[in-house]
Amino acid sequence: MVEKKKKKSTGKNINPIAVKVNHNKIEKTKKWQKYLLPGILLLTFIIYLPSLNNDFIINWDDAGYIHENEPIKKINSENIKIIFTQFYKGNYHPLTTLFYAVEYSLVGESPFLYHLNNLVFHLLNVLLLYIFIKKISGKTIVAAFCALFFGIHPMHVESVAWISERKDVLYTFFFFFSLIMYLKYLDNDSRKKWHYWLSIFLFILSLLSKSAAVSLPLVLLLIDYYYKRKLNIKTIIIEKIPYFILSIIFGLVAIASQNETGAIQNLTPLYSIFDRFFIVSYATLIYLIKFFLPVKLSAMYAYPQLINGHLPSEYYVAGIGLVLIIVLFIVFLRKNKNAVFGTLFFLSTIILVLQIIPVGGAILAERYTYVPYTGLLFFFGMEYFNLYESNKLSLKKTFSFIQLLVFAYIIFFSISTFQRIKVWKNGETLFTDVIKKHPNMTFAYGNRAFYYKKKEMWNKAVEDYNKAIKLNPEEKGIFAGRGAALYQLGKSEEAAHDFEEAYKRAPDDPEVLLGLANTYSSLKKYREAIPYYNKYLKLKTDNSKAWLWRAVAYYYENKLDSAISDANMCIKLNPLDDEAYYWKGISYNRKGDFEQAVKFMDKSIELNPVRGEVYSWRGVAKQNMGLHKEAIADFDMAIKYSPDDAAAYLNRSFSYYNLKNYKTALNDAEIAIKLGQQVNPAYYNILKALVSSK
Repeated sequence: MVEKKKKKSTGKNINPIAVKVNHNKIEKTKKWQKYLLPGILLLTFIIYLPSLNNDFIINWDDAGYIHENEPIKKINSENIKIIFTQFYKGNYHPLTTLFYAVEYSLVGESPFLYHLNNLVFHLLNVLLLYIFIKKISGKTIVAAFCALFFGIHPMHVESVAWISERKDVLYTFFFFFSLIMYLKYLDNDSRKKWHYWLSIFLFILSLLSKSAAVSLPLVLLLIDYYYKRKLNIKTIIIEKIPYFILSIIFGLVAIASQNETGAIQNLTPLYSIFDRFFIVSYATLIYLIKFFLPVKLSAMYAYPQLINGHLPSEYYVAGIGLVLIIVLFIVFLRKNKNAVFGTLFFLSTIILVLQIIPVGGAILAERYTYVPYTGLLFFFGMEYFNLYESNKLSLKKTFSFIQLLVFAYIIFFSISTFQRIKVWKNGETLFTDVIKKHPNMTFAYGNRAFYYKKKEMWNKAVEDYNKAIKLNPEEKGIFAGRGAALYQLGKSEEAAHDFEEAYKRAPDDPEVLLGLANTYSSLKKYREAIPYYNKYLKLKTDNSKAWLWRAVAYYYENKLDSAISDANMCIKLNPLDDEAYYWKGISYNRKGDFEQAVKFMDKSIELNPVRGEVYSWRGVAKQNMGLHKEAIADFDMAIKYSPDDAAAYLNRSFSYYNLKNYKTALNDAEIAIKLGQQVNPAYYNILKALVSSK
């Protein structure tokens, strides 16, 4: 009997793409380790509880993303189209904006739910990071180490406690989730392709949440390196093509959105290439330092001022220091796979915000560390585990010290984060903290002044604007801001001066144009006000109140047809504006068309039945029509709602006179005189004579 020869394996049943990684086989979880993740989540939740009582930061993005963001205020097909097809405030993160729309539909402008959702996503990110690190390292201890310090690191407060940074916690959620699916794809199982496409789908959601997600393909390459996958076109390059295509597309979209608002700055006139190298080095080094020692945290880190054409000395020291760190890394850690993976993870996810391409007015920002610190945490987590597992007596002694140090860090980070959350309570506490850290920062005083202006704390606003102007009178918006505050304090002459200064600096700024126009109107300089209203309304045609204010200016300039036309525009934009009908009515009254005047003041009263002056003017129109009894009824209502309206008493006196009720007419005239109304002496004497003759 002849045995059959065994067929040689052709490798057809072996998947060349997915390689089972054994070097980090997941360890068996010890009983006590099962409590690590719940404990970490609970600690993180407790630390962040104060954030649920925080307000909106109305003077820094929150007002723009929530209060002033019209498409989120009503969920319908038109607004959803706007959200997904238009940039907003120099950004494109439609999924984040859609999330705001859902929240707005539920709670409007109440901040609790927004803060709660930020915290929920932060906790979910702690969970996903734990899963990701455990899967890639195979170590529960390492996963717990990374998740713990990710959850409580003070540098992450900005991403969680600031409602505007929903995009940070949201994109990170999908970012980590996508990485986990990619790791599952690398496993040898029948669902690997499903995990691959799910990873891409989650990546798209991450990109739609924040453009910072474009770094994910680089992280995938690092995972391939860490898993020792062989670099070849078929198994690695082709599978990354969809990721890189998506990154390029969304990267270009991000650049376009930033360019739209001028956020991408040209620093060439300010800094040389040499200077910018040291600026980038300084930012990188500060991120590394604050990973270990997160002190003197601030919501804003401004670009440095040149001193005699040179950067401050610490920037040059930072450049040298960073080069030294790179050299030491190459010498001592280049063969340490954990160090290489962790460091490159950090650099690949933070490189886009190192101001190599300068975006915004800050040299660095704490929120930019939310994902990048994962790489550093991984490296130190692995080193911590190696000490934990060591059987060498000397290393065990070292581990005891490290244990103590880790415990101290947990306490330090927990307290620091808890306290830092309070700084983000509102726009006043936040920028008071910035001023404390940077007492010469014009931006900080301007922003706190804006907060005071929003809260109608006009004197405090003026004080901060004064400091900002003293520091840098060329800072955008500060003259206009102080002008608005002075206007509210009734100091119209000073306000006009400030708006004129603002106009010199920004002649096409709508806020400046409208402020200058309204200030001139308040000074009764209507002729001077009208040209600024004209310029403003060419830029902002949808501001119904601006049309009304120009209508008022035209009325006092006796350009009644123009006043009526502008009132009509106001009504077209806002059919429920009772003031527009009122000014339209008194314009017709001045033209002598009393029937039209009554018609539109009827509508004004229908919309707002408690404005005494409207009844008073309708009474005048009816008086001119000879309808004295109806006029008296209107003057009665005017006096009811405005008891000190001297003109209403005098006009009612005229109607009583025409009805030959001279005694009541005299009584009203005397009340008008007491209230300060000038009464024609001849008319008053006639009344007295008529009453006496009876």
